[in-house]
Amino acid sequence: MIKTKNLLFILPSIFSCTFAFSSPCSFDKTKSCQLVTDILQDKASNGLNYYASTNYDHRISGEINVYDTSKTIKNADGTLTLLADLANGLWKSGEIMTRANLNSPPFNSPVPSEVWTTKETKHGYMEVNINLPVCTKSTDGLCQQGKNPSNYNQGLWPAIWMMPTYDSNWPQNGEIDIMEAYLKTTAFNVTTATLHFNGNAPQCGGGDCRGIGYPLESHQFPQLAYANPHTWGFEWEADPSSTKGGYILTGYIDNVKTWGPLKTDSLPADGANALQRGFNDPNGGYYLIVNLAVGGPYAGAPNPQMQSATMHVNSVKFYQVGGTTPTDLCNPPIDFSSTYTPDKKNVTLLWHPPANSTNVVTYQVKDWQKRVLWKDNKLTWTDTTLPGTSGKFTYFLSSVCSNGVSQDVEYDVIIPDAPQCLPPTNINANYSSDKKSINLAWTAPTQSMPVSTYQVRDWLKRVIWQGSLTNWTDHSLPGTSGKFTYFLNSVCNNQDSTMVQKDVIIN
Repeated sequence: MIKTKNLLFILPSIFSCTFAFSSPCSFDKTKSCQLVTDILQDKASNGLNYYASTNYDHRISGEINVYDTSKTIKNADGTLTLLADLANGLWKSGEIMTRANLNSPPFNSPVPSEVWTTKETKHGYMEVNINLPVCTKSTDGLCQQGKNPSNYNQGLWPAIWMMPTYDSNWPQNGEIDIMEAYLKTTAFNVTTATLHFNGNAPQCGGGDCRGIGYPLESHQFPQLAYANPHTWGFEWEADPSSTKGGYILTGYIDNVKTWGPLKTDSLPADGANALQRGFNDPNGGYYLIVNLAVGGPYAGAPNPQMQSATMHVNSVKFYQVGGTTPTDLCNPPIDFSSTYTPDKKNVTLLWHPPANSTNVVTYQVKDWQKRVLWKDNKLTWTDTTLPGTSGKFTYFLSSVCSNGVSQDVEYDVIIPDAPQCLPPTNINANYSSDKKSINLAWTAPTQSMPVSTYQVRDWLKRVIWQGSLTNWTDHSLPGTSGKFTYFLNSVCNNQDSTMVQKDVIIN
C-alpha cells in the first residue's frame, strides 16, 4: 500500500500496493478492521520501508548483546529472520524499529526509513506474528540436531514493545511491552506483558512501576511457546470518557483477548500521565520495536552451551479499527493491602473501589485455582482457612458490575519464615546552595532482618555507594537544576531488600 498524508494512489509497481477494505476483525467480529500498513511488505510514497534494522549498543539496559544490521536477514518472501550469534566473547543480534531518525546515532541504521507510530489513528490494532527464538548452534552439537533440551534457550530475551516518540527521559512517557518471553523464573511456555512508568505503587511488581513495571496478564501456552508461530495483538483507542486524553488498551494472543480493556486513566503512580503524554505527543505516538536480546535482568545469563539462536518475524501489520467502543467498562478493585495474624492462620485483604468503572454491585475473591471463595460489597475480607505455616498465598479479585464482571487481578500474600530484609525508611534529602551535592539521610527499617550495610544506586540502579552509615552525600552533581533519581536498599547477610526510589528536585 502506498501511503500519503490523506490520499491513496495507485503508483508504479516499484512500490507495493494494497487496496484498503474493511472486514470483521479477527480478534473481535463485532468490530471492523481495515489493513492500513503491512510494515514488512509495504513501502511509503518516498520508496522507503516502514522499518529499519539498527547497529545499536543498548547494553545500558542490562542485556549483553549489541545490535548489528547483519543479524537482521530479509528473506525472499519479505519476512525477517533475527539472529543472535556469539563470536569472540560478544553476542550480536538483530532488531527492527519504526522510529524516526534510525539512520542517525545512536541507532546507526545504514539506510533511512519511514516512520510509523500509533499517532496514525485514534483506534488502531497492531499484530505481530513470530516464531519465538530457539538455539540453532551449541558447543555439543545438540542444537544443530534439534535435540537440545529447552533450557539451552535460557538467556534469550525476545520482545515486541513500544516506546514513545519522546524517549530520551525513560520512562517519562511510558513504555508498552506487548510481549516478552523466556523470563528466567518461568518455563518456556510463558510470555508476559508489562507497562513501565515513573513512581511506586502496590499494583506494580515489588511496588516499582519504573523498573519492574505494572504487570498485565501473563499467558501460558499448553506447549513450549516456540513450538509454533503465534500472533500478538495490541489494540489502542482514545477513551471517550476521559477528560485528560486517556486511552483504552487491550492485548491479544492468537486473536484471543489476554488482558484489558485497560483504561490508562486508572493506572497508579504516574501511569495515567505518562501514557497520556506518550499517545498525545504532537510529534508522534508510540513506535514499534521487535528484537532478540540476550541476557539481562529479565532472561538471565545465557546457557553456556548456546552459540547461536534464530527468531522468525513472519508479519507485522497495522489496522484501522471501527465498530464497538467499550465506553462502559467494569474495572477491578485497586490499591490492595493485607495483614496476617501472628499464628499465620488468618489473612485479611483490603482494597479500594476502581476508578472510571461502571457501578460495582459486589466484589469477589477467588483462590489460586480461581474458585470463588467470597462475594460481597464490602472492601475487606478475611481468609480463616490458612494452615498456620509460612508461604505464598495467591488470590484473584474482581468486580461484579451491573453490566458484567471485570478481569481478575492477582494478589499474592507472602508470609515469611523469618523477618525479611526491609529497605530504609524516612528518606530525606538536602542539596547545597551551589547545586553540586545532595545529602541523603534515612532511618533503619524496623521489623527487618539485621541490616549490615545500605546501598545507594543511581537512576540506572547501579551501586554508587555502600556502607553502614544512615546518610551519604553525592558530590558528583553538575551544579544545575533538575530531577536526580536514587534507589536505596538494605543488605542483610548478603540478601538485598527491595529498592526504594527517591527523587530529588533541585529548582
